[in-house]
Amino acid sequence: MTCPILHYTLVSSLFLIGFAARAQDPRNVQEPVFPPVCSTLTAELSSGVAVGTVSSETQLDTGRIQSVLNACAPGEAVELALGSDQDAFLVGPITMPSGVTLLVDAGVTVYASRNPRDYDNSSAHLCGTLDSKGSGCNPIFNLSNTFGSAIMGYGTIDGRGYMPLLLNGQPGPESWWQIARDADVQGLDQNNPRMMNMSKADRFTLYKIRLMNSPMFHVDLDTSSNFTAWGVKIVTPFDARNSDGIDPNYSTNVTITQSHISVGDDQVAIGGNKVPGAHYYTVKDNWFGNGHGLSIGSFTLGNVDHLLAQNLTFSGLATDSNATAVHIKSDVSRGGVVQDLTYQNICTENVRYPIWLDPFYSGLNTKGTLLPWYKNISISNLHSITEDQVIIQGFNATVPTEVSLNNVVVDGIQQKDFVNKFHVTTPTFSDITLGPDPVNFVQFLNGPGVNVTNNITDNNPPYSCPLNIFAPIAGELIPGTAQIDPGTKPVIQTQVFTTQAVPYATYVANLATNPNATLALTPPTGTVTIYDGQTALASAPLQVNSNNGMETVSIPLDPLSAGVHTLTAQYSGDSNYPAFTFGNYTVAVGGGRSTSTSLTASSTSMTAGESITFNASVTGPGHSTPSGTVKFTAGSINLGTVATDSNGNASITTTSLTPGNYSVVAAFTGQQGSTSSESAPIALTISKIPTTLMLTPIPSTTGVGNPVTITALVQFVAGNSLFPSGTVTIKDGSTTLATLSVTDGAVSFTTSSLAAGMHPLTATYSGDANFSSATASASVTITNP
Repeated sequence: MTCPILHYTLVSSLFLIGFAARAQDPRNVQEPVFPPVCSTLTAELSSGVAVGTVSSETQLDTGRIQSVLNACAPGEAVELALGSDQDAFLVGPITMPSGVTLLVDAGVTVYASRNPRDYDNSSAHLCGTLDSKGSGCNPIFNLSNTFGSAIMGYGTIDGRGYMPLLLNGQPGPESWWQIARDADVQGLDQNNPRMMNMSKADRFTLYKIRLMNSPMFHVDLDTSSNFTAWGVKIVTPFDARNSDGIDPNYSTNVTITQSHISVGDDQVAIGGNKVPGAHYYTVKDNWFGNGHGLSIGSFTLGNVDHLLAQNLTFSGLATDSNATAVHIKSDVSRGGVVQDLTYQNICTENVRYPIWLDPFYSGLNTKGTLLPWYKNISISNLHSITEDQVIIQGFNATVPTEVSLNNVVVDGIQQKDFVNKFHVTTPTFSDITLGPDPVNFVQFLNGPGVNVTNNITDNNPPYSCPLNIFAPIAGELIPGTAQIDPGTKPVIQTQVFTTQAVPYATYVANLATNPNATLALTPPTGTVTIYDGQTALASAPLQVNSNNGMETVSIPLDPLSAGVHTLTAQYSGDSNYPAFTFGNYTVAVGGGRSTSTSLTASSTSMTAGESITFNASVTGPGHSTPSGTVKFTAGSINLGTVATDSNGNASITTTSLTPGNYSVVAAFTGQQGSTSSESAPIALTISKIPTTLMLTPIPSTTGVGNPVTITALVQFVAGNSLFPSGTVTIKDGSTTLATLSVTDGAVSFTTSSLAAGMHPLTATYSGDANFSSATASASVTITNP
């Protein structure tokens, strides 16, 4: 049997000059910022004593939130704020407009409606039922064909997947999660709403927000680009079925960082179930609790490539038999090429499979011809501190899994830990390269079709994974204004929160005797202390005043001395949780002379990836030259902060802006003797990167039945940091030969079925969010023998 995957091969390096492959998001992503507020809505509802309850289940805030979102200008935010004694909003489906941010303040909870009729997307009223499709609900937040939208803030969005649905105004017999379990038992799909669904959404940002208990996936992307999740908290029980954390799926240019994700399915799922596939991902500096891992798949037929997974902690539960860390899954019904993946600096505890590379995801008897091919995978500095299992499998000798292991240690691992769920010996059909640092299961790396290259030359210790990093607790120090007046007594607000949930089954059992049972872990006690450098300024005790796992404490300080202060917070720890330091708030204490800031740009119209320089000039009264820092922002994008020079000037150069319209502002913060000021905005337009397409058939003349390899190369001006994705469609006259995902700027297709004669070939590059489309033509002549 001819394997189709071999016809869709990568272009050789000869064709890829100028396309240096990078296993990461090529954008230079900085920590986002809150954009200016266009409108503030105050809460009119209150959270109840029992978890998930709210003072009214019929007073929806959907309409008033939607109306102000629609009226807000791009680059601005709608703020959801606390009322005088109210802290809750109740919503059904909301559509996010382009360029607008929803900002949820600390202490505010946005509750999702429990009425399935609020989510119906047709008159069939399928939401909350089972069928074979599972597509009967609108999401809670929907983004379609948007640019530059965001959801931010230190507040919470609770999907309430654990609570009984409201049927005809009364609590029904089941929750969203129980419906999901019914679907599993009956072999059907649940019609449950996703919390956030993005389709062709460009430059969507999640920042600091806490997402909890979604009825289904929390964040799901479909063919989107330039996505950022920074400092996001997602908490759901491990036994809440299909409650994935962030599923960027088949998207391009994705960064997920500084986040805490603990859920009932994949913490992050990267898939490619259709072209253009999934390309250029960075997942780094994250804490993962419960879940099925940083997963690639299970659909990979659109191809997945270029992932950097770095500085990750996986803290599982011994009771969760499905916990995974490094996870690639596919099968012959959905397979494709998965390549150029780099995993570095990973700690795991109570994760059943710290490494699971599986081309048989749906079982050994699954039929199909789409073979999964995993290649150029590098895993270094991975340490599992508990005895867990390792699965490394290739599908067959034709498409072996290619992986390198360097300083990979699974404490206590034994031969029995190399048997997968289908009881097939692992590894199989794999090319494994070891070293230079140790791998402590070398003796078990043998099996059919396994080739091991042992380059271990060093005896370095395992990657350090101290026990306290696995603790399910974290904190936020909420920054205030960048500058305050002398004599001001600042009040510093902090949050200490648990990052895992109790099992849903335990919560349901507890409800039988405690109507106020909670999904939250034991709340932290102890104190929080604010430090200025090494100096402790003030402390306050945590008080258990919530039922959702987050404790908030406000700490008043005495006036700070003139100058710049960097404040951090330290949690004392208690009998359940270790001490840790968190947050960073830089505040200048100064005043007196007023300042003025102006801003210029080297250009106001350019293409993505080009270098642009912004120059800020800060002036004071008379001949004074204020000193301080200037922060450059474009809406919610943080371009960077620069100190002023002796002339009061500051400049920054960036190549990170992707196509779209921006309003760029420079904000000055004085150090001592001058006030802050902000420039007038500069309107900036970034256009897509122009491309050309080179189409090459090799050979251009050959006999009937001989193979012809048709290559299309996307070309653009050198020096750009971004890389093209999208698709190329190759046609023979009006007949489509193939539509392929662009990988490393090119596609290649081999065919032996061209009939005798001259064949006019055309190739059309679709373009993507960052690159313009292009076409090319060529011809190939097929001769009779």
